[in-house]
Amino acid sequence: MDKQDAKLILQSFRPSGRDAGDPAFAEALDLTRNDPELGEWFRRERELDGAIAAKLAVTEVPEDLHQTILAGQRSQRIVNRSRPVWWRSPALAWAAAIVTLFVAAFLLRDQGKPTMSITAYRNAMAAHLSSGFVFDVRSEQPEKLHAWLTERRIFGDLHLPDTLKAGSSIGCQMFDFEGRKSALICFTLADQQVVHLFVTEAAAFESGQVAEEPSLCRCEKWNACFWRKDDLVYLAMGSVNAGTLAEIAGMGSSGPANGGENRR
Repeated sequence: MDKQDAKLILQSFRPSGRDAGDPAFAEALDLTRNDPELGEWFRRERELDGAIAAKLAVTEVPEDLHQTILAGQRSQRIVNRSRPVWWRSPALAWAAAIVTLFVAAFLLRDQGKPTMSITAYRNAMAAHLSSGFVFDVRSEQPEKLHAWLTERRIFGDLHLPDTLKAGSSIGCQMFDFEGRKSALICFTLADQQVVHLFVTEAAAFESGQVAEEPSLCRCEKWNACFWRKDDLVYLAMGSVNAGTLAEIAGMGSSGPANGGENRR
């Protein structure tokens, strides 16, 4: 486990200290004791978390909050009126024309976006990991992160690898890259190693660049594996060995059919 992996795990450490005996945090906590820089970062993180928790503890919930929410959900009375034929109304005709333009713009939205190479995307995501980032939502349960992404309808049918769904997650971040929506979901394996899974639109890449058959490669200090499923491209990265990534991507222990890649 390196320093970046330790930070990802320790971001989920609760300010009460009740996680101190949890084996999931043991290795990361040991690093904070042996690495002064990491130890100082962890101390500041705990102070900030503690301050936020203390502030929330003294914040009073208004007694009428429940009634206020219910009042805002009351339906309005429907008034029956005769409906004019829309094409006889100049205002409605203009509105229909504007809606048509918006629909056309929506359908053509991808045509104005440049495509990128998978190599450029891999290198950019490696840099993203090294630069540090903040999760939009944290959870140790992968299904909760999956539900969070599904509720926002950022992507269509999102398929998380079974191996990752069966383990523990850390958190999820949404961000834009080259005009495309991307998600980063971080997981911990049974041996406490961290795997970072990026997801973005397949339309972001030039045709034929990313196949459904997973492909292994090396990117900066990370091992990586990428593949396409339906309209999405998945990129798994981590300090784990290539065989582990191959199994996560569903390639089994034998590796890719083409012998794999070893490129940046």
